[in-house]
Amino acid sequence: MNKRELVNRLAELISNPETAKMVVDFAGLSKEKFDFTGNPKSMWFKVVSEADKHKDGLLQLVESALGEYEGDEVLVKIKNSLSPQKPPSSNGGGSENNTLSVSAMKLKELIANRRIDAVLQILVKESPKLSSSAQNELILLNSRHAQMKSDERKGVVSAADLSINENKLVNALLQFIDMITE
Repeated sequence: MNKRELVNRLAELISNPETAKMVVDFAGLSKEKFDFTGNPKSMWFKVVSEADKHKDGLLQLVESALGEYEGDEVLVKIKNSLSPQKPPSSNGGGSENNTLSVSAMKLKELIANRRIDAVLQILVKESPKLSSSAQNELILLNSRHAQMKSDERKGVVSAADLSINENKLVNALLQFIDMITE
């Protein structure tokens, strides 16, 4: 992973220090240790340098940024380069995580039936079995879903925008399920 690439991408995506603080906070890193001053590149250089001092800090930072910019190809590539490589499964080639009591296929079936609430409820129940960064990402997904439902109830979002937001959430949920069941 190239730190310069991460700094440049974060500076392109997030130039506001308050948004940067939120990303750091959602990453589970103590934002009090971070310096959010200067132009975006300078700010992100300092943030990335500090995050690198923490165990899995860069991975948590990238995962948090992906919570805001899911599907960003550069961030996904960086995340993949930071993620520890897991040995091949010895359970006959299956990809499900034995610590979860529900299968990825069941969760995806619920998503296919647009039962997002049910999927999130199941994942919240399973969250103590997940890593800290996965728990943080789940919190972000839940927050996005709650905001989407609130906007829908209030009628402050068009049907087209609601559909786009729902599709983005579904995509993020599918990626999350793949990540936790690898």
